[in-house]
Amino acid sequence: MAAVAFVAVLFVVWRTGVLAAHGDPVGVDIGNVLRIARSWQGGVDVDDVVYPPIVPLLAWSAQAVVGTAWAAHLLQGLASVAPALGVWAVSRRFRGPAVAAAAGLAVGVATGTSAAAAWGGVPQLLGLGLLPGVVLAADRWVRAPDRRRALVWGGGLLLVMMISTLVAGAAVVASVVTIVVTVLVGVDRSVGSRLAALLRSVGWALAPPALAIPWYVDVARVQSLPDGRSTELRGTAALTVVLGPPAWLWWGVAAAAIIATATALRRDQAGSTVAIGLLAAALVGLLIGEVRAAYVVPTALATALALTWPVGSVDRPTTERKRDARASLARAAVAWALVAWMVVLAPSRFGDQVVSYGRFTPDGTLRAARWLADRAVVGDRVVAAPVDGVPTGWWIEAEGVDAWVAARAEWLFFPGERRTAAVAEELLSAASWPDGGALERLEACGVDWVVLPAAWGGVDEDALDRAVAAGRVRIAFDDGVTTVLAVGGSAANAESDVTVPAWVCPIS
Repeated sequence: MAAVAFVAVLFVVWRTGVLAAHGDPVGVDIGNVLRIARSWQGGVDVDDVVYPPIVPLLAWSAQAVVGTAWAAHLLQGLASVAPALGVWAVSRRFRGPAVAAAAGLAVGVATGTSAAAAWGGVPQLLGLGLLPGVVLAADRWVRAPDRRRALVWGGGLLLVMMISTLVAGAAVVASVVTIVVTVLVGVDRSVGSRLAALLRSVGWALAPPALAIPWYVDVARVQSLPDGRSTELRGTAALTVVLGPPAWLWWGVAAAAIIATATALRRDQAGSTVAIGLLAAALVGLLIGEVRAAYVVPTALATALALTWPVGSVDRPTTERKRDARASLARAAVAWALVAWMVVLAPSRFGDQVVSYGRFTPDGTLRAARWLADRAVVGDRVVAAPVDGVPTGWWIEAEGVDAWVAARAEWLFFPGERRTAAVAEELLSAASWPDGGALERLEACGVDWVVLPAAWGGVDEDALDRAVAAGRVRIAFDDGVTTVLAVGGSAANAESDVTVPAWVCPIS
């Protein structure tokens, strides 16, 4: 236990340090959860976005204590060890410390874990940390149904539902499969008596997650996934993205996990039903066409292999037991060699991922956000430009400034925020921005401030100089990373014959 805690702390310190070296937060996901928390206070309008509440509350609390940047760094660093600890905690209940440690460490350094830590996937990471335990709780409840075990599973599922909708789906799939398989093959009683005992406590199991049903109905009613989104991958492509190269190695690991689970299930080996539930959730994640759902694969494979690790019987002859011991040692050597290879690659891989996602929030973005937060007043209209189509403007809202955040539709899962983003994109779409037509549209929409990351790259410097010289805009802030323009007029006082189409500002 002490050794595991020590390694977990090392991982948190390492990843937090790499993230902090970037300066501003890496990725934009923490900015999203912070703006949602701000919306609950009434300062920011997030349109029709519905989001699980726990991570926004954690992020807002951390922001109040250590500031925005460190809130992001610490949450991402701390959450990065959750999947590894979840796999280890469940595996050690069935296998020795070496097997459990290898399984947990493999997930801890996996490409998917590093990527999620880099982009700010805190809800997903925390949910994956809880997933194996929730499925184990389902198995235990079915094997010995009573009120306490029913509540443990239901409470665990509710917690996951309030953290991550993606992992909640995986938890439901894995739990249902585990429950069905356990009822059919995992209890030494007739099917009828198993079902009767289970039904007596099913109400206690379903009561906690039922509390989240109205919230999830609202999500299902509002959320819609845009076509052509960057996460639209399935099958082999999703597995390669999640696990990284070489693909043939991971297909081999997946095959080993499936074979081991099938063998263990046939023998009614402890943990086999949990393994098959997790593998079922991984398969669904690979098939549904949302690559983030496939991030359950590392957790599922590692847990399944750990729980179904081949073991010999003490009742077998001495010669066979020795042969089993040698085979087990060989398997352990191969497993640890794979883990060691992953550990060696982990630092450079995580560094590359931080660089990749860090470009969406150039260091200095928060300086502009805080500057604007000190000057913008309630009712000011702010337009924020993206970086490579990514909603960098979420960090403006994370500091409490309501904004129209421009972004590619594939980044946005709710129709209202896509409409707002489309308006912002239109206001920033001129070929020579800000030419006369662009200024007219800004003024017609009553825009007061425009936030322009230098990495946006959409500014025509000559057109901007002319706009400044004419007094139409003013460069209110410029640190070389982000420029904030103050717009000089509005539709009410603009002297122009340009007619602005009504569709330009459908949310005015």
